[in-house]
Amino acid sequence: MEKDIDRIWMKLFNREELDRGEEEAFREWEACSREHRAVSSVLKRLIAAEKEGEYRGWEDAYARAASRVHRERRWRWMRVAGVAASVLLVLGVAFVLSEKRHQTIVSPVEREVVQVSGVELISPDGQSYSLERDSVEVVVSDSCGEMRIHDKMLLVSARENALEEAEYYTIKVPVGGEYTVLLPDSTRIYLNAGTVLRYPNRFVGKKREVFLSGEAYFDVHHDEAHPFVVTTERVAVQVLGTSFNVNAYPGWREVKTTLVEGKVSVSMKGVRDSVVMKPGTQVVYDKDSGQWIYRRVNVNHFVSWKEGYYDFEDMPLEELMFIFSNWYDLEIIYKNDGVKNLRFGGRLQRYDDVARLLRQLEYTQDVHFELKGNKLIVK
Repeated sequence: MEKDIDRIWMKLFNREELDRGEEEAFREWEACSREHRAVSSVLKRLIAAEKEGEYRGWEDAYARAASRVHRERRWRWMRVAGVAASVLLVLGVAFVLSEKRHQTIVSPVEREVVQVSGVELISPDGQSYSLERDSVEVVVSDSCGEMRIHDKMLLVSARENALEEAEYYTIKVPVGGEYTVLLPDSTRIYLNAGTVLRYPNRFVGKKREVFLSGEAYFDVHHDEAHPFVVTTERVAVQVLGTSFNVNAYPGWREVKTTLVEGKVSVSMKGVRDSVVMKPGTQVVYDKDSGQWIYRRVNVNHFVSWKEGYYDFEDMPLEELMFIFSNWYDLEIIYKNDGVKNLRFGGRLQRYDDVARLLRQLEYTQDVHFELKGNKLIVK
C-alpha cells in the first residue's frame, strides 16, 4: 500500500492524471485515519502553490514543509512520521521529531551523476597520469600488462608469464570525486571521495594485497588459494571472496569495516585476536583509544555512497560534516561545539550544490551554516 501511495503522490507532483484504480486507492488511504487526511491536506496545498509559481521545485517544496513543521511542531499531524513516512519521503523529506533529540530525515528525488575531476594515477617511478577522460584509452602499457580507461573506470589487465616483479601503482581520488578500478583478478573496487589506493599491476605470491587510505567498497573475486587483503594504517581485512566496505580516512578517528556478504577476518593494531565477521555486521575501531566494537548494522547505511546518495541513521553532525568536507572540498569551522552531537538520520542526495543540503539541515535543527568560498562555518 505504501509503495502505491508513493507512486500516486509522485504522479500528483508531476501533474499526471491518476487512473481509476489509483483514485480509489488514494481515497481509501485518506479515509484510513485523520493523520493521513492531515498530510494529504498539507501536500495538496504545496502542489497548488507550486502550480501557481509561489515557489519552485522540490527543494523549495521541502523548505516550505520543513519550515512549517519546525514552527508548528506541536500540530497533531506531526505524529504521522511513524504512520505515513513514505508519503513524506515523496515530498523529499520525512521528519521524526522527539523530545529527547531532533532527527532530520532528508530523501533524494533522483540520483545525480558525480562528475569525475582530478583523479590521478601515479606510476612506481612517480609519473602522473590523468584519469578524467571518458573514452577507451590506454594509460599505461608495459611487459606486465596495460591499464586503460573505459566508462570512467580503470581496467587493469596483466599478461601471463610476465617476468618482471609486480609493481605498485597509486590512484588518488580528490575530494568531490569518485572512481572505480577493475583489478586483473576481476576484483572491482569503488573509491569514494578523498581516497588513495595502492595496488599492484599484477598479483604474485600467496596473497592479493592492496593499501587503502580513505573509503572503498570491495567486490572481491573468489580465490581460496590467494586471500585478498586490504591494509590500512591501523586495520587489515582479509577475505577469500566477498563484498564489503572499509572506511579508513586519516582525518577521522574511527575505522569502519562493514560486511555485506561473505566472510572476512579483521586484524587491528594493538588487538591480539582478529575478528571474524558475518554478513550484516560491522567492526568499528577507535584509533585514539585502541578500543573496538563488533555490531550488527543496516549495511546500506555504509555502502549507499557508491550509488550516489548517503543513507545514515542517528549520525552526529560532526561526522556528517566530515562527509560533506570530502564531497565538496570544504574546510569545516565550528563556532559552536555544542552542535557537533546533534543527531541526524535519513538519506542525502549528493547534489552538485551543497547550499541546498545545508538549507535542508537548517530548517529542522538548531544549527546554522555560513558558506564562504570553501570554508563552511557551523554555528
